Amino acid sequence: VSEKLNAKYKRHGVKDGDILPLNENISLRILETPGHSPDSISIVLQAHNIDQVVFTGDALLFGDVGRPDLREYGNHENEQRTFLAKQLYHTVHEKFATLNDSLVVYPAHGAGSLCGNATHNVTSSTIGYEKAHNHAFQHPTEKAFVDYLLSSLSFVPQYFPYDVEHNRVGSNDVKTNLDKVKIFPHNYKVPAESIVVDIRPKNIYSKSYFKNAINIQEGTKFETWFGTVINPNQKFFLVGQDEDSIHLAIAKLSKIGYETHLNGAFTFDIPNKIPSFLDGKKFILPDQQQYTIIDVRNANEFNEKKLISSSINIPLPDLAKGKIQIPKGKPIVVHCASGYRSAIAASILRNEYPDLQILDLGEEITNIQDASAK
Repeated sequence: VSEKLNAKYKRHGVKDGDILPLNENISLRILETPGHSPDSISIVLQAHNIDQVVFTGDALLFGDVGRPDLREYGNHENEQRTFLAKQLYHTVHEKFATLNDSLVVYPAHGAGSLCGNATHNVTSSTIGYEKAHNHAFQHPTEKAFVDYLLSSLSFVPQYFPYDVEHNRVGSNDVKTNLDKVKIFPHNYKVPAESIVVDIRPKNIYSKSYFKNAINIQEGTKFETWFGTVINPNQKFFLVGQDEDSIHLAIAKLSKIGYETHLNGAFTFDIPNKIPSFLDGKKFILPDQQQYTIIDVRNANEFNEKKLISSSINIPLPDLAKGKIQIPKGKPIVVHCASGYRSAIAASILRNEYPDLQILDLGEEITNIQDASAK
């Protein structure tokens, strides 16, 4: 790791230009590539003293660069991300652009990672290809680069800054942590005021409602949305459909360091319909003025195209943090693009506004065509 990291465990600190021989023919050359973080490094693999591959970490991605805003800097957040964006400009143009075009590029993340904003869905690239096609190389001045980079930033999951510090300080072996997780009896009764996350599919959650639970369904991006909605300083319980899904969810949570915050997990199936529930299939566009309609997609998705003309945009990360006051005079309709995020949002709103009717459009949003939405 970089000698600038100040890690709290035994490590070998490296700096720009260091050479680490692996054998007589193979060595690793260290490049300091700050910008995504102040202590970012990239590693060039050399064979017979000729550069072959560059492992770029989160600094250079496929078609993109790493974001400069994923750490906490207190009251200096805006200044620090601008400073890091400037560092990243110099990293791109003075470090990566000077490497041979033939070098194979292997970053730490591929498409879908929130560490970048426009990552290409490929498994490898070259420096030459990135120079020609990566937007970060197309901005010749520092100002143009910084403006481009900072204008495209999306939300920061709550677990990101936590994981940075977690990685710096170190942790117990994951298996040790997982072995300590408690599995409680079926239909366990949690202590009052507990935070409970229901990982069951929405159709099961709605028929066997666990009061005040947040419905984050186990799925493809489960841990990302879990770490976006649940603060890393909070303890919580998991409710699952069966033990297999529970263990899968716990394993995913260990990827973001949340397994140590888990009070325990249990299965649940007591019949109990959601109070004040509205059926999404009964929603029709001509009646939309009867509701407060909340679109919980990200701001860039909402600005690109509204799906329902009268909707207001409250991105799920903001809703989860309680940043927004919701109009209370009408029943609330929630939607996203496919139904996953809206299920989370609807469950949060039910907890915050128990006397209001909450309608989650869910997957029905894909069948709604509002010609007046722009």
